Amino acid sequence: MIIDKLIKWGYFIAYIEEILAEDIARIYIKEVFVRYRVLSKIISDRDLRFIVVFWEVFLAEQGVRVVILILYYLQIDG
Repeated sequence: MIIDKLIKWGYFIAYIEEILAEDIARIYIKEVFVRYRVLSKIISDRDLRFIVVFWEVFLAEQGVRVVILILYYLQIDG
């Protein structure tokens, strides 16, 4: 379910089988992104792993290469 609070419309996509984050990303691209582009705010009640997979697939489908850099700074007491 996708809801736009500004223009007050809802977009409901029904699926019988269980779908994964990868599937939802592709469905989002096929059903919503091609019509409305990227929404200004996306609120999700899913966990962080779901969000990461969704965005990885979404960006890969758009041809965007994502490089995640995690920096760790060792703190030295002294």
